[in-house]
Amino acid sequence: MVKRYNVDGIEEFNSKIKELEALNETLFVMFSGSPNEEGHSWCPACQIAEPIVDEVLEKYKDNDSVHFLFVRVGDRPL
Repeated sequence: MVKRYNVDGIEEFNSKIKELEALNETLFVMFSGSPNEEGHSWCPACQIAEPIVDEVLEKYKDNDSVHFLFVRVGDRPL
């Protein structure tokens, strides 16, 4: 099963990426806008990409050496 991790911002990303790189296994990373009030990314392109990424990751569901790091980059500046 793909191992999934969620982090917020650059500091958490830097910490987690060092940990995952040390494993020397397959790593996918997605950067996305943080969720809005409805629980969806404020980024329209990210909203389109998320189900596609989930579909691709489904192909690796039986592979224990695949990791997916989802990075929430923050709120949309007004």
